[in-house]
Amino acid sequence: FDIRQMGLLYKQISFTAKLAGTEQYEIPVLSESGDITAVHLKLVHSGEEKGMVEATMHADELGDISVKCRVEGNVINGFLIGSDQKESDVLEELRETFKNQLKDSGFTVEELGVGYNRHFSAEFKPDMEDGENAQGNVSTKELYRVAKIMIGVIREQTGRRTT
Repeated sequence: FDIRQMGLLYKQISFTAKLAGTEQYEIPVLSESGDITAVHLKLVHSGEEKGMVEATMHADELGDISVKCRVEGNVINGFLIGSDQKESDVLEELRETFKNQLKDSGFTVEELGVGYNRHFSAEFKPDMEDGENAQGNVSTKELYRVAKIMIGVIREQTGRRTT
């Protein structure tokens, strides 16, 4: 191997490792009212955002919604953001339902905030204490459990709103 080949090999390995640390899915969801929408789901297993689960969707009756949480063991910190402040009661109800279902599933919810942004962007990060980086243990199973709860709550809420 010469230096160029080693450099190229290193870049390929780094790129592959980066991809392996994040899973992204587009999940079609049939709401309880019979409408179909897509939920973009992102799970982060390693790196700076290790332990993040994010679900983003658009529903005609609710606008854009994003739920983003950091999972550390069984502790959840997160945020819900919507594009339409007129739907604040719906977003608050979504938060309470999500929070209750997480607790019923054995998670401890430290913080679950709500916000609005007309120019919708899910580029926010739940706060971490004192610059702590995500070095704690995060099991893939826990990330999937939180994702399943997120999608179920979104599905339920969009169905309620359209009926």
